[in-house]
Amino acid sequence: MRILFILIIALLYNLPSYCQNNEQFESGKIYKIYGQITDETTKDTLNFAILEFMDTDNGRIKVTMSDFDGMYSISFCSNKIKNDTLLLKTTKAFYKEKKSYYKIDSDTIINISMTLEKDRVYTEKELKRLKKGIGFFECGVDDNYLVDEMAYQKNETTYRHYCSGLKKKYRSLIDENADFSEWILVE
Repeated sequence: MRILFILIIALLYNLPSYCQNNEQFESGKIYKIYGQITDETTKDTLNFAILEFMDTDNGRIKVTMSDFDGMYSISFCSNKIKNDTLLLKTTKAFYKEKKSYYKIDSDTIINISMTLEKDRVYTEKELKRLKKGIGFFECGVDDNYLVDEMAYQKNETTYRHYCSGLKKKYRSLIDENADFSEWILVE
């Protein structure tokens, strides 16, 4: 009778793991990429350059933009790239698009210099699109806004780390000052 009781307790203890979906999750590491975008000739920093991080099949991983000092930083999961190879496409108004492949197996610094397109003539439609992209940021929105919005959620909600697969409750993420961009709401 005692063994039967222990078996029932063990089964009940493991029941939640059987009730979850059978989604396969491949664990990985967080890679952080930092760098600066500059003009190839003048060595001036280039702000608001767009950086697209892609796998070798041109599948988009993440997109970011350089800041006022031409600096950028981004983090993504190692299981998003194939054969540790990353394709980085950099674009900026009035500069030649630059595509480069990089071997990534840890945190990496990638500095990029871009060449000015001197002879390019832009159509009116292209100029409107470029100008629209420049006024992209809004004043008054900061990271605290995101935390304030999340503070209204129930403390019992569960998040999964998009790279390691680790699950944590909302309250523990707040207490640890976690970067919420790395966590996905699952419950």
